[in-house]
Amino acid sequence: MSEPAIHADVVGSLLRPDWLLAARQKHEAGDLSSADFKAAEDRAVDEAIALQEGVGLPVLSDGEMRRLSFQAQLPAAVEGFGAFDLDAFLWGDWRGDSAVGDQSVQRPPGIGITGPPSPAQLPYGG
Repeated sequence: MSEPAIHADVVGSLLRPDWLLAARQKHEAGDLSSADFKAAEDRAVDEAIALQEGVGLPVLSDGEMRRLSFQAQLPAAVEGFGAFDLDAFLWGDWRGDSAVGDQSVQRPPGIGITGPPSPAQLPYGG
């Protein structure tokens, strides 16, 4: 009997390191310059690529280190969404194993559609 074929795709998301999450918070609070925050993101990308190269992945990604969340691209690119932060993507009922447990996170107030959708003015030109 032959082994079944297994197909796997590289999605690219990696957990952001604690120091990058802290840098994002400092940047959002105005305590870290944009240049220093970009340098932190660049370091995180370099480390993500090195990790993937080290395990021999055939396809490499930036680990999505520059994204708040994989879900944040749409509201960042389209005007007409309410203000959002990471909590906008984490609300709901979560089920976990005994190490994590079950959680229920309330929907943040103010998220959702606030006006007609239109292209956003992105800081990097879109």
